[in-house]
Amino acid sequence: MVEPVFILGGYQTDFARNWLTEGLGIVDMIDETVRETLDAARLAPAEVHVAHVGNFAAELYVKQGQLGGFIGQVEPRLSGIPTARHEAACASGSVATLAATAEIEAQRYDVALVLGVEQMKTVDPATGADFLGTAAWYEHEAHGIDFAFPALFARLGDEYERRYGLTQDHLTRIAEINFSNARRNPRAQTRGWFTDESQARDLREGKYDRPVAGRLRVRDCSQVTDGAVGLVLASARYAREWAVRQGISLDEIPRILGWG
Repeated sequence: MVEPVFILGGYQTDFARNWLTEGLGIVDMIDETVRETLDAARLAPAEVHVAHVGNFAAELYVKQGQLGGFIGQVEPRLSGIPTARHEAACASGSVATLAATAEIEAQRYDVALVLGVEQMKTVDPATGADFLGTAAWYEHEAHGIDFAFPALFARLGDEYERRYGLTQDHLTRIAEINFSNARRNPRAQTRGWFTDESQARDLREGKYDRPVAGRLRVRDCSQVTDGAVGLVLASARYAREWAVRQGISLDEIPRILGWG
């Protein structure tokens, strides 16, 4: 039986930040996230055996590939460990995490650092939307289309409506739930949105009700975001040792229950 993979700690940057206006870039995002993640996990850099970075399109937004190489650049004590960058569109961070868990389950490494990082507020909205179109089949689904992904998801909404029924009330309620969830995360980009009745009304009939593509409105579309997240994953063997050092029970440490 494969033992579970444990989560020793994690960190999230403030997703409302615009790093470019601060004079900072994606390497600064990696630097902050590596430091803060290790601090949250109460680990020394020498305890990390491998690192994985999830990122969709840094080559387009910031003209930078080879993101795994910056792990050792920002923290020299991590220099020399294996690192890799994973691209899977919106699932890039998830696939980076999956790769790290697989290595731990295979008993290749005991401790993995996983980052998900995107800097997207570097170009105008139309250019950014065109970049995002490369997560579709660009030649057939995005080339020459303004805001290709809202257009594609609007088509999915049309098909869902054909099969099961889908009204604007359904979509609006989904948006309300999403923004409500954001208000409970102090580092969510939209945590301060729609906090009073007039703002909530704006969600249903104001500027956020403006159409973007097909049946989708502004409220239905995700924001352009700069942000990074880090996790430290560990094997059961290492987590037991770490728990003793922290004076806690192994049962108190979060673990990955599965994936799908």
